[in-house]
Amino acid sequence: MRSPCAALLVAVLLVHGVVGETHAQGPSAEELYQDGRKAYRLGDYDGAIAKWQESFNLSDQPLLLYNIALAHRGKYDVSQDLSDLRQARTVLRQFLQVAEPNPDLASDVADAKSKLAEFDEEIAAAEARQKVKDTRTPTTSGDRLGDPAKGRKLMIVGGSVLAAGAALLFTGVGLGVYFVGRTRDFSNLANYKRAISLSCYEGISTSAHFGPDEPLPMGCAIDPGGEAMLEAYGLDKAGDLRGYLNNYLYAARSGPKAQRSATLSFALLGGIGVASVIAGAVLMARGGLERRLAKRAAFFPSPFGLGLRF
Repeated sequence: MRSPCAALLVAVLLVHGVVGETHAQGPSAEELYQDGRKAYRLGDYDGAIAKWQESFNLSDQPLLLYNIALAHRGKYDVSQDLSDLRQARTVLRQFLQVAEPNPDLASDVADAKSKLAEFDEEIAAAEARQKVKDTRTPTTSGDRLGDPAKGRKLMIVGGSVLAAGAALLFTGVGLGVYFVGRTRDFSNLANYKRAISLSCYEGISTSAHFGPDEPLPMGCAIDPGGEAMLEAYGLDKAGDLRGYLNNYLYAARSGPKAQRSATLSFALLGGIGVASVIAGAVLMARGGLERRLAKRAAFFPSPFGLGLRF
């Protein structure tokens, strides 16, 4: 883009007697203007900006600010850095501030206002595009989808949780099977009550145990008919009344404990074990996915935005 005020600027400088003015310490404002104009035509926008800024410092000609704003605009076309376009807008506003009081620059002020509106629209559109890009693209071009370090950590933690869960599961099942067997043994042992009379155990606490010299409950005796049934249950029928009673009481108090222990083993240890195995497997799968994505998948630029490559 060429400066619309290049020819006019020369005329303004002539009117104010700047052309030909020399400075012992450096080039004149006109020479600096011409150097900046040459740099602008060659696409050296930074050089043009520097020369025109020096010329403005010497001459205070407002149109130089207009040229500087256009140079920043040209620089934006090359860099696509929004800060360059914002700087062009800032300098153009400075031009309007110093030029509006001058009626000789009315047409240039009108052009600058139109140009300023264009800059505002361009900046707003660029900011909107950037906001959409930030919303749609959580990672920048070339970023990997997975994190190998995170994946490795997840696999280690997952493996540990899975191993602990498997140990709890096997322990719970093993203890549960053991206590189920003990429950059956105590249930069978409780059949000793069939060989003794009701008076032996009625009203007696199951925590009781009758030693060799301790008297048995009054009326406690062996039931001949019930004793004959012990053989069917595979129980010893030695005819020891005290032994029958103590065996029954032991089975009556220990059987429920074994049953509760079996339930806790299956439900508590086994349940925690199953949950841990599942959690560990999920963590390991997640870790494996992170590592695979880190090796195989990445975003890359495409004509339609960012693509995904595996």
